[in-house]
Amino acid sequence: MLADLAPYALVCVAAVVAWVVISELIHTRRLDRIREEAIAAFRSATVEAEEPRLKFRGSDALILKVEESPNPHRNPAAWFTLTIFARNEHFEYFMFKSTRPKPLVKHMSHRIAKHMLGDKYEPPPLAEA
Repeated sequence: MLADLAPYALVCVAAVVAWVVISELIHTRRLDRIREEAIAAFRSATVEAEEPRLKFRGSDALILKVEESPNPHRNPAAWFTLTIFARNEHFEYFMFKSTRPKPLVKHMSHRIAKHMLGDKYEPPPLAEA
């Protein structure tokens, strides 16, 4: 009798494995798309300031570190936040977060940048006398 059920059990196991693989592929593709949208938002981000050293253009910034938020719910649209630490041409540091509905760009002090970036931090070059 158990031998008669073996083919059905095998089909059920194969169906579950296929469902898991397909779900993971859909999740990965959706996450890739959301990640690409977040990077595009970073590249188009700007911060205007009277002081030139505090201006930020994502299209010109040097990306130093990228972090992704953890995955608590397996729903990329609900949880995904990309955090990018970048530097402008004046050696000023900025943090970008791909929060919804509007991304956040924030200037970072050199003390915070050094703490967050470790070896990737570079102090501003000394002004020529």
